[in-house]
Amino acid sequence: MRQLPKLSVTKAIEEEFSRCFTALWTKLGRPVQIGLAISGGVDSMALAGLCSQFRSDQDVQPQFTAFVIDHDIRQDSAGEAVTTAQELQRLSTDFDTAGSGNLKADVL
Repeated sequence: MRQLPKLSVTKAIEEEFSRCFTALWTKLGRPVQIGLAISGGVDSMALAGLCSQFRSDQDVQPQFTAFVIDHDIRQDSAGEAVTTAQELQRLSTDFDTAGSGNLKADVL
């Protein structure tokens, strides 16, 4: 039986994301501008990291704009939004953080 090369979990996830995102991106006509809603949670920050990696691997690069929302649900939601925006800036200077808005809890 042929031995498959071992990939780190992170590398395997990056490769699968790249494969899936490339297919979707191509199907949509390879738009230059793509918006991401980033809450600061684990899943949206992982998405931001994967998009940053995807962008660095492409010849024609999409511009990702991260929209950070202060949902005003938790007591320190404004601080969380600021921390999220700072982390996105640290993650990649290729991200344009659109700023934070105010989404009140009763809208949810």
